[in-house]
Amino acid sequence: MKPLTARQQRFVEEYMINLNASAAAIRAGYSPKTARFIGHENLTKPNIQAAVTEARIRLAKRSEVTLDWVVAQYMKIASATIFDYLDFHPDGSVTPKMANILRDLGTGVAEYSEDEVRIESAKSGQIRVVKRHIKLRLANKLTALQALGKHLGMFEGNSASNGSRLRSPRRSVVIENGPEGDHISNDGP
Repeated sequence: MKPLTARQQRFVEEYMINLNASAAAIRAGYSPKTARFIGHENLTKPNIQAAVTEARIRLAKRSEVTLDWVVAQYMKIASATIFDYLDFHPDGSVTPKMANILRDLGTGVAEYSEDEVRIESAKSGQIRVVKRHIKLRLANKLTALQALGKHLGMFEGNSASNGSRLRSPRRSVVIENGPEGDHISNDGP
């Protein structure tokens, strides 16, 4: 395989920053007028493709991110419910499960905040909590499910990692009313 030129090597390094071929081409010193074309062309060259693949492997090893870890994070987001993070009591009060919230902040939990309204009694001088406002926003489940499904090749037009197309088998159930009663048959693989 042909070795990379200095500019191609720079392109690979810049491409790994944000995976934007046009911006990487400009930062690598190619003309802004032709950056879009050059960026696309570079990504079709086998030696550059191999360098990008090797850079991704090195990045994954350094960050200890594996495919299993990524899928687990998507699953955490997709399966999170409010009950994982809040306890609802019979008296109507709600308490946060702080250990779970802190553990999942940035994955299953997109935002958490807590405010209290405190009032000082004029007679006793004591401060008491009158109202507690908890704001909990979970991460976008639909986005996580779409990314997970796309990654696993579950949607038409998306390829699985081995290049084969996965499609859901089509099945139908036929119920026929006859003289001997209902007959149920499966039509599918």
